[in-house]
Amino acid sequence: MSWYGDRISESSFRRYSNDVEDAIGACSTEVDIRKLSQMYEFIERESDEFITEAALEQASYIAQGMYIRSSQAQDAATDAFCKDALGLKSAPVRRVEFDAMGLMRKAYEAAKSADDGARAEAFARAVADGVASSCIGIANDRMIENVAYSGRSEYVRYAHVPTSSKVCGFCCMVASRDFAYKNPKRPSLHEGCRCLIVPGLKDKTVLGGYEPDVYRKGYDLLVKRGKHGEILRNAEGMPVFKADLTFDLVERKVVARQRKVANRKRRAKASSAKSPSRSRRMASLSRANPETAVRLEDETYKELREYALSKGVRLEGFRRSFADPRAVRLMVDAAHDVVSTEGFEFLGEANGNMLTFILDNIGDDFARFNGRSPHAIRLSAKHMSDLDFFSKEYDEGVSQRWFVQGTDVRAVIYHELGHMYAMRRRISPLLISRRIMKSKDDAHDRYLRLNLSKYSVESRSGCEIIAECFSAYFSGVRTWFVREFMRDLETI
Repeated sequence: MSWYGDRISESSFRRYSNDVEDAIGACSTEVDIRKLSQMYEFIERESDEFITEAALEQASYIAQGMYIRSSQAQDAATDAFCKDALGLKSAPVRRVEFDAMGLMRKAYEAAKSADDGARAEAFARAVADGVASSCIGIANDRMIENVAYSGRSEYVRYAHVPTSSKVCGFCCMVASRDFAYKNPKRPSLHEGCRCLIVPGLKDKTVLGGYEPDVYRKGYDLLVKRGKHGEILRNAEGMPVFKADLTFDLVERKVVARQRKVANRKRRAKASSAKSPSRSRRMASLSRANPETAVRLEDETYKELREYALSKGVRLEGFRRSFADPRAVRLMVDAAHDVVSTEGFEFLGEANGNMLTFILDNIGDDFARFNGRSPHAIRLSAKHMSDLDFFSKEYDEGVSQRWFVQGTDVRAVIYHELGHMYAMRRRISPLLISRRIMKSKDDAHDRYLRLNLSKYSVESRSGCEIIAECFSAYFSGVRTWFVREFMRDLETI
């Protein structure tokens, strides 16, 4: 198969980008986290300089294994894409270089600032985050190696293709140039960048779903300009972009940027001067009623954590928070309803990461799933602080037919697990829905709006359809469409 002049399908690239994301997100398993936590507990227990050094070296072997596992998975994803979509050969296996011991020392120092009883987990998380950050860009390196090994470097030009629906100004600028780069930036455009490079021929190769003109619009909206319309540049001559804004490819407009990483760095910098207690930081999480919300006692938190782990769920951000224990148990039970059902065992140590609930401020949403962390669901700190308030808010949405009739708050988790299932199995909900309905016109959306929920047709991509079908199916609301949709999943 020759890729010269061919059209690279959108589905093949999306499959490739999802595989790369899975490889990055799954570099650390629950087993890895547990081993690293136990290693830190051993260090604290022994408190000997030489033993500490030996233990950190042992932990570095675990981190090295995590890195190699992710590297190999990304290499396999890139090789498959090169073979199937580009007609390129795979370069010989390369030697992996990774400063695991340097990461251990940074994680060890970072863990010292955590609260008593939370340092072991903080150490393990710091290692896992460090490995994941180091893994970004491996797929791009492998792509360049495969192109060179296939003897195409002289003719090839690369496109930087964003894999997120929200793109920063710098990535918009680079992506707007189409297949124009002979020597692409490697391994990534900037810290945390998820753009993938794709080889092709300038003015000849077409990648489905990749529209440089759209990114040009994003660049024009995000770049800073002077009073006469000129582009402002820094000392190095690079354009300056508006802070904390990104371009939404779906809505085709500028939106506020989620700066989780930057916020963490700012908090860490502030804590170096004055280190606030974890309880004070957690107090900043929103609550339904700050006057009546009750902080989780240590014993209650430990019981909830053990209960969640017994159901295959890990909790993050709940320690000393204002979460309502009833709400936590209900969400954990809802998750167990799905992942323990035959045919839906798509999470766990055997195939990536343990399902994780993260308590967070996420505005008015009840929960959010982000494919960047394919095993994690973010739960609203506000709604989780009071189950009664949570239920009342959800029931109001049901009464207005935004959510499936006959469901309760457990459907929030069913919904997010539907998104997670679709991403991991690479499912196109809209295609399934149209196949069942035998319709692509407005009648299709009208039927779903009246017989499933209004929310099911909120996204033009149809991604909410499977989420609302999960919501209905696991809540016991099994209408004709829901039964047919879930039955169709069994054939994929």
